[in-house]
Amino acid sequence: MDQLEELKEEVGRMGRLLDAGNRGATVGGDLLLAFGVIFSVFCSAAAACAFGYLPLTWIPSPLAASAAFLSVAVVFTGTRDRMPKTVLVALMAALAGEAAWRGTMMLFQSSEMANRMRVGAALLAISLLMVVAGTLVGLWRLSRNPSSASPANRALVGVWTGVAGAMAVAIALCVAAGIRTGNWFGLNFVPGFFWALWGAAWWASATATNSRWMRIVAAGSWALAVYAAASFDFYATSIIGFAVLAVVPGLWLLREAQRTHEA
Repeated sequence: MDQLEELKEEVGRMGRLLDAGNRGATVGGDLLLAFGVIFSVFCSAAAACAFGYLPLTWIPSPLAASAAFLSVAVVFTGTRDRMPKTVLVALMAALAGEAAWRGTMMLFQSSEMANRMRVGAALLAISLLMVVAGTLVGLWRLSRNPSSASPANRALVGVWTGVAGAMAVAIALCVAAGIRTGNWFGLNFVPGFFWALWGAAWWASATATNSRWMRIVAAGSWALAVYAAASFDFYATSIIGFAVLAVVPGLWLLREAQRTHEA
């Protein structure tokens, strides 16, 4: 009887080891953390300027945040020794993006209001597409990482790549509609659609990795998408979303990865 119990325990242990090997350490925590930090800081600074806590002239442009994230996705390797260089590159990219935004708007400062609105909407669309590009670049780099060889991580990279592609198509549709009709109201729905897709990606990730906490992130993302569509409260949804649904999960993924390596 004792031998039978020992055999059952050994089989169970081997099954757990096999499952851990198939799933591996979930990748992407560093990229997710960078994404959340950059855009939560950007949205917080923009909100502080909009509500009078900082001069309105200090308000950062979306192009600055998008350029910073794209640069991080290109140069970041996940190693601590490259962190200072990554931060420096991100700051330089942000300054370049800010200069490009302000310079372009100054060129059209004397134009009619309708033209300035078109230019601003076009710059916003470019900023959003740069975010998608940074996501795709980061996911491509993750797919080439040996840690992504496990079936679960391959599924994760595929899911998030598909979501990034869907977001790019949605932005392109809004831009095409705006150019054709002159009505850019459709861009107001981008945040709600973004958080809806964000939740879908997390739900699929939870299924692939058998992680219950990811389902909680997915449910929170969908709740935020509904609030964003109902209120058009960009600052509240963005600050809460990037801090709670990007930074916190990114830290959790890094913690899980560290535990897996230590084991």
